[in-house]
Amino acid sequence: MARYLRNSLLTATVILIPHLLFAARISEIQQTSLIEQITEFFSLSSPTVVNTLLGCTLLGILGGVLGCFLILRRMALVGDALGHALLPGIALAFLVVGSKSIIPLFFGAVIAGVLYSLVLSFVQRQRRVKPDAAIGLTFTAFFGFGIVLMSYIQSSSTGSQSGLDKFLFGQAAALSSDDVQIAAGLLLVSIALITLFFRQLKAMSFDPTFATAIGLNVKTLHYAMMVFITLAIVVSVQAVGVVLVSALLIIPGAAAYLLVKRLHMMIILAGMFGLASGVIGAFLSYVLPGIPTGPVVVLAASALFGLVILFAPNDGIIPRTIRRIRRRQRMEQENLLKAAVEFGQADKAGDNWISVSDFIKFDNRDLKKLLPLLKRLHSNRFLFFDSPSQFRLTVSGAEIGERVLRNHLLWEIYLSEFTDIGTDHIHYDAERIEHVLTPDIVAHLEATLGKRTLGGVDPHRSPA
Repeated sequence: MARYLRNSLLTATVILIPHLLFAARISEIQQTSLIEQITEFFSLSSPTVVNTLLGCTLLGILGGVLGCFLILRRMALVGDALGHALLPGIALAFLVVGSKSIIPLFFGAVIAGVLYSLVLSFVQRQRRVKPDAAIGLTFTAFFGFGIVLMSYIQSSSTGSQSGLDKFLFGQAAALSSDDVQIAAGLLLVSIALITLFFRQLKAMSFDPTFATAIGLNVKTLHYAMMVFITLAIVVSVQAVGVVLVSALLIIPGAAAYLLVKRLHMMIILAGMFGLASGVIGAFLSYVLPGIPTGPVVVLAASALFGLVILFAPNDGIIPRTIRRIRRRQRMEQENLLKAAVEFGQADKAGDNWISVSDFIKFDNRDLKKLLPLLKRLHSNRFLFFDSPSQFRLTVSGAEIGERVLRNHLLWEIYLSEFTDIGTDHIHYDAERIEHVLTPDIVAHLEATLGKRTLGGVDPHRSPA
């Protein structure tokens, strides 16, 4: 979570001060009215718009697809480290050829990425170095070396014209048709290889030990995956820069991970998130003046992740909060119905009407909290009122109360006879477990306990 927040903060910084960070935007190419910009964007009449849109979407899909394997293998930080480790390769390639030709810079970045992967693996094999410490040590060393080289280049006679600063924060608006073709080719090859070796990659991602046991060469698969991730990062650097490139690898996959449980669906969904981020980022950068393209793509991905973490059906904050509230309400209702059943069993008068005042004394409840709960049970048809001062359980309400009471007593007897838990802890444990016992577990408890008498009323209750 902290890594996603950091990427979002970096993105916001790049957006707020683009004149300081040199993050290029589509609106730098041409300034027109808002309506004209929207019309031109959707008409796809401008080569700049087409290249930027295709480049951002292809890179978003590529990062989402490959990033799934980093997420599953808990190597998200490696993607971030690889992005920073490419900088010395780019700078050295510029020093060798003396120009910003894309091919030498591409190979320089790839060599730096592969070299970083080898160095990282070597450091991680050292017994007293933890994996996260190894990543931090190696990528900061590579990035620091890259900054030194960048400073040297900027101070040289050709440094001001080198344009290498664009690789720090991206220049998506300057993507060419060649860049788009490279991204498309790499995406197609990646999808083809993932499809071909899906079972092997799945085994390596979820259980490397099992993959090794069945004869897979996990080390070869690992390095092959790292090469493709390095290539994806190299291609993406020109769009979002080395500072934010890890976001394209991490955020779409992390969002998909919260929504689905199967790897193939996670890959598809991560690709869709990456595509949506690219489209949204390119569109906003085009129609809003002064907004850099690459960081907006990352910010769009962060916004989608924010929506997922809020509304994901299983793991989203809001659904989990709703389920927790409903579970607490259900437990409150079941506790009251159970207490009402116990009150009826202990009532010497023998009628089914329960006096509110007597029930408060019996169950030690607060009137202000009891009345809303009684009204809720009445609306759910678990009880009905004869008058404001007395109520009676319905058939369904009595059945629920009797079931919960029986679960409580069964669990208390089981704990007292088959565990070494103190009697002062048994009641508290039964109060929690009585609400979640399934019919199968209850049947098993009844079969285990045989014909033991349950006794009706909870023996640990202390009426006032």
